[in-house]
Amino acid sequence: MRRQTKGGLLDTNVLVRFLLDDDPRQSPRAVALMKRLEQGNESAWLEESVLAETVWVLEKGYGVPRPEIAHMLSTIVGIPGIRCRSRRAVLEALSRFSTTSCDIIDCLLAACARSRGLTVVSFDQDFKRLGCQWTEPH
Repeated sequence: MRRQTKGGLLDTNVLVRFLLDDDPRQSPRAVALMKRLEQGNESAWLEESVLAETVWVLEKGYGVPRPEIAHMLSTIVGIPGIRCRSRRAVLEALSRFSTTSCDIIDCLLAACARSRGLTVVSFDQDFKRLGCQWTEPH
């Protein structure tokens, strides 16, 4: 039986270095960590805020297309050592992000609302397209 070491919280810069392999010093270390996570020897938490920031950096900073971002991050979410609070909602949000013009935060909110049976309260009418309960404040 493998002993799994207690992990920490992943930051955006680790994910970006891993995904883009663009830094000669940091990328190999990020890759090594991700290999340990893939093998289940370690665990680390991926917070939704970090996921959202990673999407923003990849899309706005590096011009990575939405479907490619969704694929890359869905693969990371599926790594055995990656922990996230709502894996199903995160995967659903990434799928919606890849096929709509809605931003990742709205996709995450809609997916979380659906999974928890809640209503999103927002002035943003994009939620109509995201298939969740939605209302404007009144």
